[in-house]
Amino acid sequence: MLKQSLILSTMLLSTPAFAGVTGTVSAKGSPPAAKAIDMSSDPKCKSLNPKAMTDDTLVAGGKVQNVFVYIKNPPAKDYKPVGSPVLDQKGCMYNPRVMGVMIKQKFDIINSDPTLHNVHAMAKRGEFNQAMPKQGQKITKDFKKAEQMVEIKCDVHGWMKAHVGVMDHPFFATTDDKGAFNIDASQLADGEYDIVFWHETLGETSAKVKVAGGNGTVDASVGK
Repeated sequence: MLKQSLILSTMLLSTPAFAGVTGTVSAKGSPPAAKAIDMSSDPKCKSLNPKAMTDDTLVAGGKVQNVFVYIKNPPAKDYKPVGSPVLDQKGCMYNPRVMGVMIKQKFDIINSDPTLHNVHAMAKRGEFNQAMPKQGQKITKDFKKAEQMVEIKCDVHGWMKAHVGVMDHPFFATTDDKGAFNIDASQLADGEYDIVFWHETLGETSAKVKVAGGNGTVDASVGK
């Protein structure tokens, strides 16, 4: 039994852990600094988020958050979406600012605020515009066609915006507060692919990434 346990432990230690396609995104130059948001048009918003700052460009230590990263040319296949992403309205801001979904993947939109929001998805195909007046209200939506990127805004509060990448495959991710991303590429065949990095204010860039066994590494920079 001890011998079997030692063999099993050795096998586990020698088996590489799944990492996916990973990397970090850095900022070029000096990105714009966050500014205070005037929420006085809605006293409830002002009380909920009295020190609100813009979140369209979040950079810490030179690394960029909210960059949408995706493989541009994966093999055509009937990929299946997993999970139900959530877009929340909290403190009169969208959270997350940037997210991805697959076509026909259901995602929930929630109003966590005790005030009226209006969710307006500016999709070329599949636009919707729906008021959400009640705190705790939830609606479920999906998109039928791929599109990068779909802007979602609140017609009541002009500072509220989010962007959704609508993909026909699951090979995408959004950078975190350290500029890091991890794309689950366990279904991606070995080979070289184009990978795109999109940011709403710092622009878009692309690179090549080699994938082997579902793993690959690539870094990028956005901005001027």
